[in-house]
Amino acid sequence: MKEDNSYQQDQKELHKTLAFYYGERYRYRFSRIFHDFWNSEILSLSPPSEDGLIVDFGCGTGILFPSLAKRYSSIVGLDLSYDMIKNAPRGINEVKGCIVADGGRLPFHDNSVNLVICRGSMHHLPDLDKTLIEIKRILNNNGLLIFSEPSNDNLLIRFGRFLMYKLSSRFDERDTAFITSELVLKLTKAGLSVEAIKRFGFFSYLFGVAPDHFPLMIYIPFNVQIIKLFIFIDKLLARVPLIKDQSFHVIFKARKFGEVK
Repeated sequence: MKEDNSYQQDQKELHKTLAFYYGERYRYRFSRIFHDFWNSEILSLSPPSEDGLIVDFGCGTGILFPSLAKRYSSIVGLDLSYDMIKNAPRGINEVKGCIVADGGRLPFHDNSVNLVICRGSMHHLPDLDKTLIEIKRILNNNGLLIFSEPSNDNLLIRFGRFLMYKLSSRFDERDTAFITSELVLKLTKAGLSVEAIKRFGFFSYLFGVAPDHFPLMIYIPFNVQIIKLFIFIDKLLARVPLIKDQSFHVIFKARKFGEVK
């Protein structure tokens, strides 16, 4: 438990710095185009509308809020870092508020949430198994968990990610990306049934996700047109057997089945 608390405190300190960099990365039009594409790929697995409560788990600076607000009327953001949340967009009526909370102890009643959606935050958790059980607890019967996570299926990407986590001050070495089969097992163990797995992120991810960290595209002319071309290519690659399994990210859709009482 002490180790988990230490890790969480380190994550809070790390994200005080990252909050600034996240603001920088969304400043560039080509990057915003990429992130809108990423949002649309995640939401392609979600219901087109939903009247119940939607939780944006690990909401960060609220990059998903505008996209969620086009579909859902009752959204709550949740993140461990106050410094990230305070930079989230204001004035979106569908977003009812943001909560600073630990992913292992979610401040929601049992069976009270229709959809938990998470964009790239699960690997920051000290105990993913515990969090998945908590997510199952708060979901309604037949509720959904949809999340996008870094994929370690590709050995080259795995090695590159290992080096990046080692050498960059913007990452914590204890953050863990997973292979797809491992995430399937964790979801199943938590009592969530995987309904869909979608591969995401090739060229557009590499060049568009974090220009604050990998700034090459900032200095290239016609970067908006180039990122749109990369997105087009990525959509094609995501359909090709074997090649699609080499993506930077993987998106899961998992359901809590109705429980017999």
